[in-house]
Amino acid sequence: MLGQRGNFGICKYPHSETEPWHENLCLHNPSLLFEEQLLLMKNGKGLLKMSFGKEPEVYCPINHLYDENTIKVAQVLKYKYFMDLNLQDIKPHENNGLIILPEAKIGEKEAEKSIAIYSHYGDSEKIKEALKNGLILPYKLEIGRNSEHVLIVNEIKKKIRKLEKDLRKLKEKYKIE
Repeated sequence: MLGQRGNFGICKYPHSETEPWHENLCLHNPSLLFEEQLLLMKNGKGLLKMSFGKEPEVYCPINHLYDENTIKVAQVLKYKYFMDLNLQDIKPHENNGLIILPEAKIGEKEAEKSIAIYSHYGDSEKIKEALKNGLILPYKLEIGRNSEHVLIVNEIKKKIRKLEKDLRKLKEKYKIE
């Protein structure tokens, strides 16, 4: 299954003070319009189709930050799956016709309870270890339900995690302990 993780990966707004690695939603600036997100996601999808000869079925926003426009664009572009960072033990569920796949970074504790895992380029040893330990297995995808509370807390935790990265960057820059 081919997946798309953003297009450029970097925010359209300048970020000299904070970490710029997000594309669909910036926590420090106004949200991108539907049309802006459509253009970004469509361009990325086109590049993947040109490179691999098939369209991606999965969309994953950079840094797992997104808004309702991102979900709507994913629908319009006919993605089947949408990945979301699993910080609250969420189950695969449906949102506006998309199957939301809870994901976590390989090696993190959330990976054990996530249907999808990801790694950064160069983490091949972690991937080999996960395969050896049976973390990555064929599965039957069971769509469940999550309480609204669990989904809201998951969104809040993702934003806190991102803001903590930004705070670390500011502390480093201004040498604050």
